[in-house]
Amino acid sequence: MATRRLNHADRRESILEAATATFATRGFDGARTLEIAEAAGISEALLYRHFPSKQALYDAVLEHVARQQDHNFAVLQLPDPSTRGLVEALWRYLDACVNGSPDRGPSNGQRILLLSLAGDGKHARMVYERAQKIGARAFRKALEAAAREGSLERNAIDPRNGWNFLEHVGAMIASSRLAGGSSIPYAGSREKLLREAVLFCGRGLGLKDAAIEAHAPARPAPRERALRRGAR
Repeated sequence: MATRRLNHADRRESILEAATATFATRGFDGARTLEIAEAAGISEALLYRHFPSKQALYDAVLEHVARQQDHNFAVLQLPDPSTRGLVEALWRYLDACVNGSPDRGPSNGQRILLLSLAGDGKHARMVYERAQKIGARAFRKALEAAAREGSLERNAIDPRNGWNFLEHVGAMIASSRLAGGSSIPYAGSREKLLREAVLFCGRGLGLKDAAIEAHAPARPAPRERALRRGAR
């Protein structure tokens, strides 16, 4: 088998990308190292020179997915401590869930998470615990700021649970699209789904409708909306 000449770090990264996609679709038991090697464009023997066993490769994939989680938080940005910061973070996160491509890297992490939830849950627990450590404090401060600014109808919900509930809604929407299209019969367009998901989550956190609407992003121009529809 002809292989491209890459340095050690780049070769290892290409193997991890191929392995992540394979484990995401087949699970640990269903994945075969030969299949992963072929997807990476290398021999199985070369794969084992980088990773001594299938378990070692899988462990490295989970670390790779954890780094992707950090990247996702960096891209989506944690909320600033204000009503505006909280609402804008809701829109960013749910927009990524509604409109993100199921073929992109983060979707493989979502598939692996779902497999873990349906299995022993070990990886899922680690993912959610890391998410709490990374973002729950900023989320709590944003809720507290919104309360001070008079943007909350009520503030009885535990911020830790609110953080998790928001993730559950977004993750379920994103998961419904992993096979392409949507497996859940949501009503209306993606724009409608996004707006109503933000309203649902915002209201659940206690945000007033006026606060949610005040910090909603501007609607795209008709031509931009047409381009978005054409890209779906």
